[in-house]
Amino acid sequence: GTETSSPGMSDRQPAGLFETDYQALPLPLRAGALPANLRGGGCGIMDLSEIGYSGLKPSVDFAFLADAVQVVGGKLFALGGGWDQLLVGTLPTRHSSMGIGLRVTFPWGWDKSPVKVGVDLQDQDGKSVMGPRMLQRRIPVKQPSRLPPGSVFGYPIAFTFNSLPFQSEGDYSFVIHLDEEPVHRLRFTVRRRRRPRA
Repeated sequence: GTETSSPGMSDRQPAGLFETDYQALPLPLRAGALPANLRGGGCGIMDLSEIGYSGLKPSVDFAFLADAVQVVGGKLFALGGGWDQLLVGTLPTRHSSMGIGLRVTFPWGWDKSPVKVGVDLQDQDGKSVMGPRMLQRRIPVKQPSRLPPGSVFGYPIAFTFNSLPFQSEGDYSFVIHLDEEPVHRLRFTVRRRRRPRA
C-alpha cells in the first residue's frame, strides 16, 4: 500500500483539534445505477422521479485519507492523498495532522435537513481512540435549484485531525456515520519506521 510518515511530536501536545469543510455540488446519476431491487420490472431502468427518495438514504460515495484536504468551489483538493500506511518514528506518538476527503450523496427529492456526519477513529479491537471526542457535525442539506428529476446531489466534505494519538502498531480505521449509523470504514495501518542497518 501507499505510505505517509509522521514527523514525530511530543506527547504533551493537545489532541482532538478538528476542522470541517463542506459544500453542495449537484452530481447527476443515471437511473440505471440503482440497485436491482429498485429498478423497474423487466427493463432494468426506472426514472427516479417516479419513486422520489422513498427507500433511498444518503450514502458515502467515496472517502480517502490524505495529509491535508480542503473543499474549494465544490471540489476536494488533497495533498498527499490515497495512503493506507502511516510510518512513525516512535510509539506512543501523536501524528501532527491528517485529513479525510469524502462525498456524501443524497437522492433526488431529499428534504430532511440537517444530516449529522460523524467520524470515529478505532483501533484493531474496535475501541475508540478519540473516546468522547468523536467528531460530529450537522450538515445543512438543501437540494440545488434546477436539479433535473432523477438526479442526485452531493456534498464534498473535508475533515482535518490534529495531534491524533497512537499507542501501538496495528490496524486502525476511521468509521464514518450518517445520522448515527455507521456507513463506511476507512482502514489504514500504523507501523514503526525501521532504521536501515549500518
